[in-house]
Amino acid sequence: DSLISFDKAKLSKIFHDRHIAQVKDMVQSLMVESIELLQETTWKSWKNYKDIDIAEYRDKRLPAIKGELIDILIFWMNLAILFDVDSTEALELYKKKRDINENRRKNKI
Repeated sequence: DSLISFDKAKLSKIFHDRHIAQVKDMVQSLMVESIELLQETTWKSWKNYKDIDIAEYRDKRLPAIKGELIDILIFWMNLAILFDVDSTEALELYKKKRDINENRRKNKI
């Protein structure tokens, strides 16, 4: 017997619960940042934007849009770290998914 003993099942559950809590926080943050990005655009299909110079509006909002994109990237990267996805694997997975989507688009699948 050792002086210190660990309940492996309990310890595993603690780590699992912490991991799930981190994932939940990152996904929620990613969703909020995505909504904030959307709010920087003329996204409302029911709104009449013809009185707005869209190019001027875009140029005015571009710094905020870029900021939201970076926020999204930060939370995406945090999720990648939590799931052990390194930059090489992320790029490989991206290319595979891009090819699948391109094939779907071409073949209208």
